Amino acid sequence: MVSGAEPSDHENALNARNPLQQLLAESSTDELTRQSTETLRTEKSDLVEMVSRSMAVLSTMAAELGIILRLQVRVEEISANVDEEKVRRVLNALVIHLLSVSQSAGWVTIGLDENNVNGRRGCSLRITADRVILPGKTSLEYEEEFNTQAELSLCQKIVEKLGGKVTVRFQDDSQLAYSVWFPV
Repeated sequence: MVSGAEPSDHENALNARNPLQQLLAESSTDELTRQSTETLRTEKSDLVEMVSRSMAVLSTMAAELGIILRLQVRVEEISANVDEEKVRRVLNALVIHLLSVSQSAGWVTIGLDENNVNGRRGCSLRITADRVILPGKTSLEYEEEFNTQAELSLCQKIVEKLGGKVTVRFQDDSQLAYSVWFPV
């Protein structure tokens, strides 16, 4: 932008997302790096309650961007011995990333469910955005690039440390979903 000139609509749109970008760039990467190297500190937690608490803050951020954040939970409580801080950091980083690539008037949905995978009790956390803009990327390119993006790669390391896995799917050129599974 030329000094003294009014910002364009595009620059205003970028600036509207700037707090999210700044949060990812400045705090999340450093915090996720710390979290990925720290020892696990597990304690009994209610994951539904933890996700609900995170939703309160994340919903405000989403609303400022014109995006609706919603929660879909199939059970009232998922009680587990987990490192709640690490799970919360991963959830926040993935939601914030989806908010940063979503268009206004879109939805970001957080789904939480308890299940068994290969005989192991676990928790599935699915975070989906329905109006995503990933300029110049095909779904395959984005999925292949997933582990090279700093914040997302660190989320993967944290979840692996918890004994779980993160997968990414980009569908219909506008829907992006992160699936996180970890044992509880």
